[in-house]
Amino acid sequence: MSSMAEKQALANLGPESLTCPECKSIFKEPMLLPCLQSVCRHCLSHIYPQHSSVGVIKCPQCEETIDKPENGIDGFPPNYFRNSLVSVYLAKTANHIRCRICELQGRDTFATLKCMNCGDFLCEDCGKAHTLTRMTIKHEIQPLSELSGGKRDQEIRNKQLIMCAIHDGESVKNYCENCNVPICRECQLELHVGHTCTNAKDLQLSRRKELEKNAEHVDSTVLDIDKREKDLIECDEKTVEKLVDQIEREKADILKSLKRTMDEQRDACATRKQQINTISAIMEGNISLCTDIVKNGKDVEVLFLEKSLRRRLKDLQTKNITSLTVKYWFGVSTPPFRERTTLSAAQLKKLYLESTGSAYPVTVITDRYFVVVNNKTTTFQVYDLHGELCNDIVPSRGSKIRNPVFVTSNSKGHIIVSDWLTNSVIIQDDVGQFVKQDKLKNKMGKSEWLPGRLCCDHFYNIFVSDYSRSRIIVLDPQGEFMFEHATRMDGLDRPRCMTTDGNGFFLVSGKGGYPNMYTCEYI
Repeated sequence: MSSMAEKQALANLGPESLTCPECKSIFKEPMLLPCLQSVCRHCLSHIYPQHSSVGVIKCPQCEETIDKPENGIDGFPPNYFRNSLVSVYLAKTANHIRCRICELQGRDTFATLKCMNCGDFLCEDCGKAHTLTRMTIKHEIQPLSELSGGKRDQEIRNKQLIMCAIHDGESVKNYCENCNVPICRECQLELHVGHTCTNAKDLQLSRRKELEKNAEHVDSTVLDIDKREKDLIECDEKTVEKLVDQIEREKADILKSLKRTMDEQRDACATRKQQINTISAIMEGNISLCTDIVKNGKDVEVLFLEKSLRRRLKDLQTKNITSLTVKYWFGVSTPPFRERTTLSAAQLKKLYLESTGSAYPVTVITDRYFVVVNNKTTTFQVYDLHGELCNDIVPSRGSKIRNPVFVTSNSKGHIIVSDWLTNSVIIQDDVGQFVKQDKLKNKMGKSEWLPGRLCCDHFYNIFVSDYSRSRIIVLDPQGEFMFEHATRMDGLDRPRCMTTDGNGFFLVSGKGGYPNMYTCEYI
């Protein structure tokens, strides 16, 4: 510490920085904890037995958990720095301080003097005797009244010695570099023979420089963190701006689409109003709700409801109102899907890919992107809703995908593939990392299935149509086999295509003329 900095620190000494967090009194023999907080030795002896079953204690200041040393509280080093400051503070504010020597002899005597070297507070009699011993003959004794003004604070700090805990009367002036511990002259001669010992005053210069370098490194790290935080905030703000722009564009598209759909629906309702008063009221109610959402809904509300609104408006637009009926299917049934339906579509963009197949497997991922599988290069190309290429997913080296024929995805972003070359269902994540491969084999090691169309429910279970053996295979979210259901018993042979609403209703088509509707019971 520089002279100027030390003077400033001594001038600002106060009880708030010298108070034990446990007993709330001025430190008495402060011990240093690994968290760099200090506690009185007496207080530490009461804290130490706590949590005996787990071998830790909790710092009363910062509440950090600390392992107990094997040799008890002596395993914690004395905080000589804090103790020295306490000594200076007590000398400045001397008020009913007991004589240290009388205390050891069981007497209760107030101190009027202080030894500038060893820091002991002494009464008049003990002060006279203090300079009569061989060890303390050169110690300087000063009245407390002369120290209260603070003019000699720095002198007290400079002259105060740290005494050896092993050899009474010996001050610590050397440092053993082998044991990394300060020692006195007697310690060097008796306990550290043959060790590299250095004068503490000479060694402290290099150690101070090392600590200063470490402090500078920490400061530099903090600056780096601050810079990284600033960069991340700027990056996040730019990302948010892009997302807001994208949402605004999508909102405009949604509003335009909804307006067009509602206009068409109004025209259809006007022509049939006399025939379907009840249905017209339902339609008007739906349209009113859509209008309210479009005009008054917040951005995120419109985006969340857009899918449901679009689906409902499409249903209203395409219903053959003259023969409108409401039907419910539970379990398995074969509804006659013979009503004529019209499709209104606008071509947004053509995608040109190289492929060896006549069709590209496609799926939607996270409701915001769609994936096109190029089965010539075995890559998965991700496009946004505007038809712009966002990513090109290349399966990792460990992937087993060879000939992807059907593909789907779940809400986790996993891409699930029916691969006909390996006769397996393969799961990979949205960056192409292999997750799981599922093969069904019999005891002879031959494949037991030809996996076809795939779909997932809201619980990430995977449903696979097995065209070759007329059954539906159900895999758990990790791709492990759960059970199978034979469709021939339901009058459906060779299931080819399948889809689900995600909540347990499945529509399966195959040989037989009519699709089957299934419900799945979750237990």
